[in-house]
Amino acid sequence: MVRKILIIDDEQNVLDFLDQCVRKLQHEPIPAATCREALAALDAHPEISIVIADIFMPDSPPLDWIKDIARKSAKRPLILITGMPSQEIVQAAREAGVQHFLTKPFELPFLHEILKKLDTTDSD
Repeated sequence: MVRKILIIDDEQNVLDFLDQCVRKLQHEPIPAATCREALAALDAHPEISIVIADIFMPDSPPLDWIKDIARKSAKRPLILITGMPSQEIVQAAREAGVQHFLTKPFELPFLHEILKKLDTTDSD
């Protein structure tokens, strides 16, 4: 099944890398470089089925951003990207319903495993 996956990161090289990974896994990426773009994309594309978001974005404090993107993502799986998550951030993410983290640096096989788990969860 081809999924539309929203990728949110302010670093263009990370956005490009994840875009390529998602395409290699036969899914359609929708990139966003700011929190504002990401929230607008969720409104404009209700068919987005997975959200991959960097925690540290320049246009929103991380704890606010986690709550905002989790709320806006609604029932879609949300995967957060981080280099080094603090306990406070991990706790806030868990409380917001986040189940998955991509820790930088990440590789295609790790992302593939997360997407496979989500496919399994969706079919239950």
